[in-house]
Amino acid sequence: MKADDYSEFTRTWSEIIVSSSLETAREKWLALLDQLREDYPSWVKHLQERTDQYLQFMNYPSQIRKHIKSTNLPEGINNLIETVSRNAGGHFHTQRELNIKMKLMIDNLSRNKWKNPNPMFKHNLPSLMRRFKERFEGELPPDHFLTQYF
Repeated sequence: MKADDYSEFTRTWSEIIVSSSLETAREKWLALLDQLREDYPSWVKHLQERTDQYLQFMNYPSQIRKHIKSTNLPEGINNLIETVSRNAGGHFHTQRELNIKMKLMIDNLSRNKWKNPNPMFKHNLPSLMRRFKERFEGELPPDHFLTQYF
């Protein structure tokens, strides 16, 4: 990417991050892609097809957007799950074993690393829990939910 294009991309991305609404962010994003399309057609096509994924953080309260616009947290959780799986011999023998190990992992995180949550997340917890339930609880049968008793 040319230096001027890179500078324009990072400047516009910084504006998108602080946009007041998803609609404004989407307009700026699509305008940026149109500007870059001539010089980088396949890359722009790739980005445009994933617009919703790149702007997903805009669906959350503005106070926590800067914390969730990166993939560091889910990648860290995935690494923990891979470690638990590796320690179990590379796979989980039963669904019950998987549920128990995931529950233990979450309990350990809650007692240690996640003991003192970020104040902005704590403040927005009701909204985040509502989003979580809307997205995931409908997909999971009650007997497989992570908060079940064993």
